[in-house]
Amino acid sequence: MIVWKGKLYFKREDVDILKTEEKYVRKRYEVVAFCLQPTSPMTRSEAAERYRVSPRTIKRWIKRYRNGRILGLRKLSTRPKRIKRKGAPQDEATIVEFRRRTGLDPQRIWQLLKALRVNQPHAEIYSPTTIRNVLVRTSTVKVRKREKKTFKSFEWKKPLSCAQMDLTEFDDPYVQFSLL
Repeated sequence: MIVWKGKLYFKREDVDILKTEEKYVRKRYEVVAFCLQPTSPMTRSEAAERYRVSPRTIKRWIKRYRNGRILGLRKLSTRPKRIKRKGAPQDEATIVEFRRRTGLDPQRIWQLLKALRVNQPHAEIYSPTTIRNVLVRTSTVKVRKREKKTFKSFEWKKPLSCAQMDLTEFDDPYVQFSLL
């Protein structure tokens, strides 16, 4: 470990690499270097409090640093790791047939499919949302769009011809109110 301009680094090459990195990567590197030094003056939880992140996040950064060095400290893609696929064509045909014969909603069709496949341990059981999406995709069910709420505005014929009072306490049982 080396100290360069008051900052702690693992190697001299890291100084040059970090010059071109984003600020958040340099901060993560600083936290990791602080936590991985042989005689760290504080625990990871204290370091997490100091840098305003959770101890779990620091643990994750350390693991990513050990696996990918400085490049491992960059933000990861938020792309899903798995993209849901359509169901098997025979399963979709079964769902559409259930709907055509019975007219049941996706929740009831899901219950029927689950009951039918109780003895088939490896059979895929789709969620009610997936069943609804199949029915919409095959035009078996029409999608009702919600209408936007419109607000009615109004005006009184004469200004101050209507007044509203919101009172919470009355000192006097009789309240007089008049408009001029």
